[in-house]
Amino acid sequence: MMSSTLTAIFLAVIFFAGFTQGLTGFGSILISVSILAMVMDLQLIIPLV
Repeated sequence: MMSSTLTAIFLAVIFFAGFTQGLTGFGSILISVSILAMVMDLQLIIPLV
């Protein structure tokens, strides 16, 4: 189970990636996976994103 801190980081990164996707038209996965990989394991990130 994810802690509340990891949940907040996850939601902030997904929001930022969605904002970038809306602004440029691409890049949500590129940004979200690269930032979340610093905090979480890739085995957990890939199914969530």
